[in-house]
Amino acid sequence: MRDPSVTLGGDGYYYLVGTLDGYGYHRPEGGVKLWRSKDLEKWDEVGFVWKWEGMGYDFGGNIAELWAPEIMWSARDKTYYLAFSVMERGVGGKTWLYRSTSGKADGPYENVTKSYFVNGIDGFPFEDDDGLYFLWGGGSIGKLNAKRDGFDGPVRTLVDADGDHVGYEGNGLIKVNGVYFLTGAEWHGPLRTHGTYDMMYGTAKTLFGPYSQRRMGAPHGGHGTAFRDKEGRYWYTMFGNDPTAPWRMQFGLVPIDIGDPASIGVPRIAK
Repeated sequence: MRDPSVTLGGDGYYYLVGTLDGYGYHRPEGGVKLWRSKDLEKWDEVGFVWKWEGMGYDFGGNIAELWAPEIMWSARDKTYYLAFSVMERGVGGKTWLYRSTSGKADGPYENVTKSYFVNGIDGFPFEDDDGLYFLWGGGSIGKLNAKRDGFDGPVRTLVDADGDHVGYEGNGLIKVNGVYFLTGAEWHGPLRTHGTYDMMYGTAKTLFGPYSQRRMGAPHGGHGTAFRDKEGRYWYTMFGNDPTAPWRMQFGLVPIDIGDPASIGVPRIAK
C-alpha cells in the first residue's frame, strides 16, 4: 500500500484506503478497497467500494492508473466522501470526487459530477466550520458549493510565508485548537534513490494563510493523512517511499504530538 488515508467515521470505526497493486491499479482492474478497525491495530477488509465502471470519462486506449484515494467522514453532511486520482499516461492526472448515498463507508458511492472533478492529482476533502473544502495538487483549494458538485467562489493556492508550496504533492489539512496544519510530501536528496520522502507542514490561524515556513514533521512520512483518534491522540499515516524508511510500501501509523499550538513533533516511531 502507498498513500494511506484514515478517517474516524461517524459510527466509531476507523476506515482506511490507499494506493494498491504496487503503483496503482491499471484500468479496468481493481478499484478502491476499504478496511475498517475499532482500535487502529486490527484491520478487517471490507472489500472494493468503488470500481471503474460509470466514471463518465473516456480514457481511450491510454494506460490509466488509480492513485491516492482519500476517505473522509463529513459530520455536516452525515456521509462519507471518496476522492481519488487517475494518472493517464501521456496526458496527466485528474481527480474524481464521490459521495456515499447511504451514509455508510462501504457505500454505494456516486460521482458528484458527470466526469472528473478537477485537473491534477491528490484530492483531499476537508471540513471546516463554515463548510466543505477540496484541496488538491500543490496547494489548490476551493470551497464546495451546496450541491457538492463544484466550487462556491474562487480557487486559491495555499503557500507559506515565502510563497513556496508546503510539499509538492500529497497535501492534507487538519485543524487543532483553531490552528490549521497544512501537510505535504517532499523529497530531500536524490529522488527515489538515497533521498527521503518526508512529511512537511506549515501552520496558520486562517485557512488561506499564509502559512508559516515549512518544517519537517515526520521523516519518511510523505503523503499521509493526519487525524485525531477517539482518545484525543493524533496520528499520521505513512507508507515508506524511500530506501531508508523503517518500512517500505506498507501501511503504518506515526504518533504525532501537537501539544505546541504551532508545531508537530514525533515522540516515537510506531512498530
